[in-house]
Amino acid sequence: MRGKSRKTVIGKTPMQVHSISSNELEEISFAIKFEFSTSNNEAEYEAFLAERELAIAFGAKKIVIYSDSQLVVNQIQGSYEAREEKMVKYLLKAKEMLNKFEESSVQVSRMTMLVLID
Repeated sequence: MRGKSRKTVIGKTPMQVHSISSNELEEISFAIKFEFSTSNNEAEYEAFLAERELAIAFGAKKIVIYSDSQLVVNQIQGSYEAREEKMVKYLLKAKEMLNKFEESSVQVSRMTMLVLID
């Protein structure tokens, strides 16, 4: 299986979380361990979804997401098409998760950052 790896560990270190209402900036480090075979693109979506879960846990109502994954951001924005069945499912899940917020914006950046607007 080309492009697949087993038990991939992804470290997003650090990810900045900025809360507009409290004007606080925190750096959070975390890793994700997959117990299944995954491609790099699937791993990018898994990380993206985990970060949204973090925003939900923080109680964010509005978020601005700066992601270093050009593929994920452009698929969410509609600039790129998700063709593979798995990628289509990831895209739908990401959009479904973003709909949980009153407002959300996703942009490509060299670093991953969540801006939470309470």
